[in-house]
Amino acid sequence: MICKQNPTGRGLTVSCYRRPPGSALLQNLLLFSLLLILSPACQVHKNGPDEVQVEEGLEETALYRVSFSADSSSRGYRLNIYRFDLLVFDADGLHSLERRFRLDTLPASLEFKARKGPLIAVALANASCIGGLDAVSRYEEAESLCAEFGLEDPYAPLMSGTALLESAAVVLITLTPLMARVVLDEVCNCMTGYRRLEDPVIYLENTAAFAEVLRTDGFRPPEFIPSARKRPLPFDIGILPQHPGAELFCYPNDSPSSSPGTPATVFVLEATVDGTPCRFPLSLGPVHRGGTVRLRLLVNSPSDFEWSTE
Repeated sequence: MICKQNPTGRGLTVSCYRRPPGSALLQNLLLFSLLLILSPACQVHKNGPDEVQVEEGLEETALYRVSFSADSSSRGYRLNIYRFDLLVFDADGLHSLERRFRLDTLPASLEFKARKGPLIAVALANASCIGGLDAVSRYEEAESLCAEFGLEDPYAPLMSGTALLESAAVVLITLTPLMARVVLDEVCNCMTGYRRLEDPVIYLENTAAFAEVLRTDGFRPPEFIPSARKRPLPFDIGILPQHPGAELFCYPNDSPSSSPGTPATVFVLEATVDGTPCRFPLSLGPVHRGGTVRLRLLVNSPSDFEWSTE
């Protein structure tokens, strides 16, 4: 209710009336709308799974197009992808994060807007084994990310790829697995007296527990898995050659040979011969990112064997 004093010929009179319902609310809404118009334009945009903050009006934007592929040529079979992340950084200045996308599959391509200028794109597949990914805000932080081997799935492995983006071109990013693979293609028993390699198992030693996600070469593992996981071969090995095709997996290790402080990855075949445990170790030398090492073994005696790789 509003009251007003009105001068009259007889002094002052007071008249009162009620404000129309809702008028105060209408005034508040009009004031709020005016403040929004006058305030700096800073909005949050959503594009599918992506949600980032972009300052409009301060920087000129451009359209970028990126296509993707997964390199599984060294495996010979298709790799599963259950998660895809794309981080886009400014290539100049502070290398700050510009855009972030997350999908549940590998897209054929993505198209998005960002501030105009060269950008660095980091594509990741199956990145659940990476700690601290959601906290990354600069490219240097992405470069320091490490993955843990114990959290990996060999058939849905962590994959990554990077590229420099320009707004005028479509750029292809090929994602490669961080894991390497060792395959035992053939085992031949050439021992005399029809002796058998009984209860054979294979495993790897000096395998890295962690690896840098974006590194492509020069891997020198700082920490190793303390106990190897042994894989049994399906049959004892007699006079007939066997072709088990058994796979073992590890993170890359570019050490050329075993030496104190930088041991190379070692493949081991263990078996029992005439009741005596025998061990046949083989230093693999450099094991490269995403690569496959294929082995053929020829056992001449419980203490002697030959090997070849490809």
